[in-house]
Amino acid sequence: MLGEVEVSKNILESNFGVLINTFRAGYLCFNDKIINALDTVGYTNSTTLSAADVLTNFPFQQHKDRSTSGALANVWEYPMTISDVFSSNPISNTNYSQKVAIWLDVINDNLDNNSPVVLLIHPTRRYKLTAQQDLINALPNGVFVTNMELFASYWQKRNLVAFHSTVSNDTLIITIPAASLPLDPMISFVVDNGQALAHIKAVDNNENPIQIIQSNFNANDIILHFASYPVVGIRSLEKNWEETFYLNAFPNPTNSNCYITFKLDKLTKVKIEIINTLGNYLNVLSEDNLMEGWHNTPFTTSNLPAGIYFYKITIDSKSITKKLIISH
Repeated sequence: MLGEVEVSKNILESNFGVLINTFRAGYLCFNDKIINALDTVGYTNSTTLSAADVLTNFPFQQHKDRSTSGALANVWEYPMTISDVFSSNPISNTNYSQKVAIWLDVINDNLDNNSPVVLLIHPTRRYKLTAQQDLINALPNGVFVTNMELFASYWQKRNLVAFHSTVSNDTLIITIPAASLPLDPMISFVVDNGQALAHIKAVDNNENPIQIIQSNFNANDIILHFASYPVVGIRSLEKNWEETFYLNAFPNPTNSNCYITFKLDKLTKVKIEIINTLGNYLNVLSEDNLMEGWHNTPFTTSNLPAGIYFYKITIDSKSITKKLIISH
């Protein structure tokens, strides 16, 4: 068991220069010690289980020995919700659009419950990647697309968030320990029936105010996002802009198309560029004034040779550069 999970990790990390944290067993019949092995080797994420089998879409911390009485491992399970495996009528070059429609039905059903959806694609045929792209293009508004590594990072940070809330008359006060701040920019709070409240405030345990961005959500709820912290005091907790700005390319590595995802706090001029390892600027993907919120900028990589590239985003004279791997 150790050999199987360790060798594949070492090969991928050596060949692609990336850190491998996620594992999925190749068969639904898997060893009872698989979590023990993943934990020993250093994996933090597993997508081996099906959401239909464990009756939840939501991630959970795994136990060793495939037993609820086993010790907690440092491995989290992210149940697979939909995949390219259809036993009665397998996906093919002629019917993949029907499978995309099935995936969309499942996503819309889960959207009603604000549930995450994990899609498994075996990239053994080009039409499967086309199906994946068609699915992304057809997603309803409000669905955020990311890769497993970033989703896992978000969920584990989410699990560490501690807070308590009180309601006084028509005002909700949310208190978050200063040690937990600043929160990951992807973390948000949903207040049930929040639109009936006159005021919503957030503070740390020292009564320092925390700036929140408040928006209506669903029919009667409120969703809260947290702006830069702190508003006053506790300067030692501040992070550099590069550490708090959300920027990601998905999928990465990519072989044809990918999306560069980022979040803006205000109306801003944004420039996105592609650079090769020699420092040559190859392409400008965007140079526009963009509104506050999440943005997905598409990038077609089929005209570039396989290799390592960089994507650079410049906002208000500040820039961040990250690595992008193209593999055809």
